[in-house]
Amino acid sequence: MNLPPRFLNWRIVDGRKVPCRADGTICNAHAPANHTDFATASTSQYGVAFDVRAEDGLFFLDMDKCRDDAGNWTAKATAIFTSFNGAWGEVSQSGKGLHIMGRCDPSRLADRRNKWDGWLEFYTDGRFVAFGGAGWAPIGGEARPDQDWTDQLLKLVPARKHRGELPRGVDDRYTGNWTDEKLIERMFAASGGAGAAFGLKATVRDLWDAKADILGRLYPAFDGKGDFDHSSADAALMAHLAFWTGKDMPRMDQLFRRSALMREKYEKRADYRRDTIQNAARLCEEVYSVGGNGQSADETQNGWEPLPSAFTQADLLPAPMLELAAFLPPALAQWIDDAAKAKSAPPDYVFFAFLSVSASLIGNARKVSPKPSWSQAVSIWPMCIGNPSSGKSPALDAVIDPLRVVENPIRKKAESEFAEWKSKKALADMAEDGWKKTVRLAFAKNETPPEKPKAMTIAPEPHMPRLMVSDCTIEKLATICAAQPKGILQFRDELSGWLLGMVRYSNSSDRPFWLEANGGRSYSVERVGRDTVTIPRLLINVLGGIQPDKLKSLLIDGDDDGLLARFIPVWPDSVPLEDHLEGYSDTLAVKVFERLCGLEMYTDEAGDSIPITRAFDATARKEFHAFRERLIQLEADASGALVPFLGKLPGLTATFSLLRGYIRWANDNSMTEPDIVSSDDVVSSIALAERYIIPMAQRCYSAFGATKEISNAVRLLNIIKQRGWTEFTQRKLQRTLGNRISSARELEAQIKELKAVDAVRETVSQTNSQVGRPSKRFVVNPYVYQEE
Repeated sequence: MNLPPRFLNWRIVDGRKVPCRADGTICNAHAPANHTDFATASTSQYGVAFDVRAEDGLFFLDMDKCRDDAGNWTAKATAIFTSFNGAWGEVSQSGKGLHIMGRCDPSRLADRRNKWDGWLEFYTDGRFVAFGGAGWAPIGGEARPDQDWTDQLLKLVPARKHRGELPRGVDDRYTGNWTDEKLIERMFAASGGAGAAFGLKATVRDLWDAKADILGRLYPAFDGKGDFDHSSADAALMAHLAFWTGKDMPRMDQLFRRSALMREKYEKRADYRRDTIQNAARLCEEVYSVGGNGQSADETQNGWEPLPSAFTQADLLPAPMLELAAFLPPALAQWIDDAAKAKSAPPDYVFFAFLSVSASLIGNARKVSPKPSWSQAVSIWPMCIGNPSSGKSPALDAVIDPLRVVENPIRKKAESEFAEWKSKKALADMAEDGWKKTVRLAFAKNETPPEKPKAMTIAPEPHMPRLMVSDCTIEKLATICAAQPKGILQFRDELSGWLLGMVRYSNSSDRPFWLEANGGRSYSVERVGRDTVTIPRLLINVLGGIQPDKLKSLLIDGDDDGLLARFIPVWPDSVPLEDHLEGYSDTLAVKVFERLCGLEMYTDEAGDSIPITRAFDATARKEFHAFRERLIQLEADASGALVPFLGKLPGLTATFSLLRGYIRWANDNSMTEPDIVSSDDVVSSIALAERYIIPMAQRCYSAFGATKEISNAVRLLNIIKQRGWTEFTQRKLQRTLGNRISSARELEAQIKELKAVDAVRETVSQTNSQVGRPSKRFVVNPYVYQEE
């Protein structure tokens, strides 16, 4: 396939494919300065993309959901795909879709739709397309590069629907005869409904003022250009203006120009301006009318607007892309990738396990200080989430195995020392027995007892050092941590049993111990009938896996005490099972672990072991402060289990910053130990937090954190969409659902959630005979069906 040099790359950001340069920098896909040839784009670690232009005379057909439940290609997808024999085709990145490219006459296809049937998309101009990873090949085996597919496309792609003429003037029902200033005042005073109250939709004031923090969450930018998707925000505000002006289009235009959303595109693109105004007026079914439906404007919800993506998204958001090379030295990034392939597991599991083990080996030997008044212990608790076949355990073994290699000589040396001590102990016991006998004889003869022989005096029993434990009581862990002040790693292949079975001793609990275990602070363990064990700096890194349904149970039924917020959720997409014959070596991981393990605390004049603190440099402090400000705003807009997790993220990001520098040092024998935390390490760690950890947490908590009612309401809306209803009654819906709904009360709860985000609105109508109880009738937000 001979394409012009209009290639670039793509990567996943916030669950969306966005255009980027070869180094991963987000860019404008349509700017020539960002284009390159295919060979250059192919060398990047990111996917290859192409900017389709009308002058090329090409089409791009994107087919989603092409496989059935058994994983076979559907009959419809196969029929369409094979009808383009000779064009170029490929499998999409997900493995579930198909792409087709070929030659055409775009001028004859200008009236064709871009999207239809919920799974087909078609473009000839101004489209950034992300290629899959399997490669392009001629469909049917033989290329027909000069074939014009226009006639075939005219049969396949439906024409756009003719929208008809718009009514001119003001809607007859409209009663809001105000000046512009009074109208704006009334718009701002409206609450926006329950959806706005719960942060699920923007208020008129949010849109009017173009509040980037709120609009960025509800209308995320898909092209990396700006803080939010301006077109979606424009449509939302214009929907409100249609309601409040009675669909007076010139006045809608006049008012929109006064808002903060006004921009150059709106001014210069007459087609965009006209379409935005007309679409809003056409989709507006209600206008301000005192007494309309028995309600005033303040009691009636505003004009229809697009549903926020936070409500309409799928149960599980796409997994973010992990950028290994941005955080690790090239050799280590390659080792993690090789280990993941050998284990048929996502590299995400291996990467975070590697970080957790590295953190445990540094332990209390070093602390990080983002500013003079704050020091942070080195602690990382990854929770690898996935089904039993996702490769969690093999991926964790890839990191635990080299840790055992490092631990073995330490334990063997300790075992040798223990054997030597045991021999001395036996001799001391014999000497003690002999001395006791002579003491008894001396007392019997009323003589002075002899002094203790020197052979009785030996050192205390040596501690058996451990780098890792798997199943250990709190009492034993306390003893271990008191004896080895750097700390330890707790590794659990399955975390659910440990978390669910944490409560012991009836009225006591181990949770307080684990709530303090990642802080490096003093802690005492007291049990009835046992000596108190005081740990000067309790620090335990935790690593393990868990299945999604078990984690959901913990989030719903567990205590909200912050324990789960200490874990980093890692739930990547599963990878295909491969027969990977090439082996990989543990040598590099062992080398890094050995060097980190050799770091020591310093001993003060009192003989206490003290951590060595590494501070941020001046530039790093500025970067980190700006990150914390962004995080505070994000936390303010968040809800549910995501809030406490975001509260822990600054300390976690500081830990990543120190850890990155020390991993690079441990990987390179020519480097001297870092004495500061550099801005480069901080910037890379912030990027890891913002591009991966936060989107991953949103993916996990959105899947687990929604109430049962909201999850069911989303499924209910999909059923309504599948049937194409523009209105329905509750009785009709309940009959359709049948035994899929347990009661009318349950259905009412789900409809309530749809009403809260303005997906449906209730109207009341009498029965035909005007006798009996009125039925509950609902109209559906037209934006549910709007073509994109």
